[in-house]
Amino acid sequence: MAINEWWIDNPEERYWMEITDRENLGANLIAPTFGKGDKETFSYTLVSHVQPGDVVFHWWRRAGRTASIVGYSTVSGDSFDSEITWEAHGPHSAGVRTTPAYEAPLTDFTELDTEITLEDLRTQEAKLRAIHDALKLAVGGAIYFPWAFSDKRPLRTTQGYLVKMPASVVALLTGLAVAQKPPAKKSPRKGTKGTGGRQLDPAVRKAIERHAMDWALEYFKNEGYEVDDVGSTESYDIYALNEAGEELHIEVKGSSSSSIAVELTDGEVNHWSDEYERVLVVVDEISWTKTANVINTSGGRQRVWRDWELEPSDSSLIPIRYRYFVPDGGTNF
Repeated sequence: MAINEWWIDNPEERYWMEITDRENLGANLIAPTFGKGDKETFSYTLVSHVQPGDVVFHWWRRAGRTASIVGYSTVSGDSFDSEITWEAHGPHSAGVRTTPAYEAPLTDFTELDTEITLEDLRTQEAKLRAIHDALKLAVGGAIYFPWAFSDKRPLRTTQGYLVKMPASVVALLTGLAVAQKPPAKKSPRKGTKGTGGRQLDPAVRKAIERHAMDWALEYFKNEGYEVDDVGSTESYDIYALNEAGEELHIEVKGSSSSSIAVELTDGEVNHWSDEYERVLVVVDEISWTKTANVINTSGGRQRVWRDWELEPSDSSLIPIRYRYFVPDGGTNF
């Protein structure tokens, strides 16, 4: 799903609102990758767009209590791919199921001194509507506003899980200013990040993977190997052979995040033989910029694991993807 990131170039626009009835407020943001009918839903996909240092307000709905903004938390790290066991609300729910999910870590949950209720918000409806209309006109697209307006009914909360809270709303609502911290210095955007997190822009993802491949090809060439990019035809990425006849099958993973995990396909997990050495290369923390559809990549932390060994925990289970936590060590460059 293409998200209109209207806030991306403004470090002041770092606020979000979680709409939830869960009891563990302040726990990680988490939402299924796909919603009803296996379709992407903006309020789920937005979880993959939060950045470290962003502030998430919590709109809490619970039985017998008035729904309110009751507190806020800080995003403490990069978003990443995960799993969630959940059941959709409503009479047409498909029941409890476990599905892929977006997750983002939160920390420092803080209760507001005074909760902000729906009735409080309705007293500010005219000003909130003006902010909504001006912002929508300025950005020329979806803004994922926390509240919906109608000429036939009072202001109501947007249906969804995560929405974007404009900084002007935070400034307007008494009680939210406590969360206004000086924004961190803006660094080049690294996109959707995490422990094996998925970059949603396929062009950026391809550029990051190419950056990692180019580094690995050059590194093993300098180590005296003849190298060949075989990723399009084999279940590994690079075939390498030196003058002594030593054969390497190299798996390469690239990421814009600081990776403590990488995702492996079934073919990558089961590609093993005593006839050759398996090698894992992880190039993470790759910076990228995109201007007029031109993507530039740079930097990165390069790590290499020689004589890489891996066994599935259960040979009868063949998932589509594995998450592999890289061991301590590896040779740093």
